[in-house]
Amino acid sequence: MSADASGSPNLDTSVQRRQTLELSIRDAPADVEPYLELAQIHRALDKPIEAQKVLEKAVRVSGDHPEVLWQLEEAELARSLQRLKEFKELHNKHPTPDVTSDLERAQNEWAIRRAEVCRKRLQRDPSQTNLCIVMAEAMYEMGQFAEAIAALEPALNDPQECSKAHLVRGMCLQAINQPLEALASFRGAALRRAIQPTPNIKLAALRHAADLASRLGLRATCKRYLRGILQLNPNDHVATQTLARLEAKGASDIHDLETTENVPSNR
Repeated sequence: MSADASGSPNLDTSVQRRQTLELSIRDAPADVEPYLELAQIHRALDKPIEAQKVLEKAVRVSGDHPEVLWQLEEAELARSLQRLKEFKELHNKHPTPDVTSDLERAQNEWAIRRAEVCRKRLQRDPSQTNLCIVMAEAMYEMGQFAEAIAALEPALNDPQECSKAHLVRGMCLQAINQPLEALASFRGAALRRAIQPTPNIKLAALRHAADLASRLGLRATCKRYLRGILQLNPNDHVATQTLARLEAKGASDIHDLETTENVPSNR
């Protein structure tokens, strides 16, 4: 899922071309191609709301045309993201209470829009399990942690997506005060054997796990995850300093037990 403009380098965005397409739509309203090209031009000109209007007309004449639906959703995402960027820029210049409130509404709208688009696309094609993660991330931003955990289920069973799904699941579990389950999920994200997680996902999971283990007082567990972080990023100064501080304290407490051994790491 992307809100980036989809115009090609050779796209003709001239006024003349737009007028030609508008005439084509008027003369042959059932043909979706002029709608798609005109919407693409509006997107390339950073006018997603105009693209959205054109594509809404296309939906009315084409019904469930897959490309029209997809591009309409992309235009909706682009408009929501545009509003978010506008309010971020305004907030950077004038961080007043009213602007802060507007920014928060734009952030929430962006999360809602992403979740809605993912839900629609999954209804059309449930095999896109990566969208379960995008939807769950949006729900997490909205504070819908239980709903996000439920949304992740298909991705947890997909070997290609399960590492990222476990990472997001761990964040949700931590947010609803289930730290041991969250730690297990972070471990599941970082230490898979069958299909290795990407370095970015593994590093994020290890950082979450190390921080949570530290909060729980699981010193030996924390050190193990810190060493994993340093294997991936030897220049991580925070991990280096934290590990040195823990090493200086000596052996872990007798109650420092590994709580995630029963989480399969070879899925």
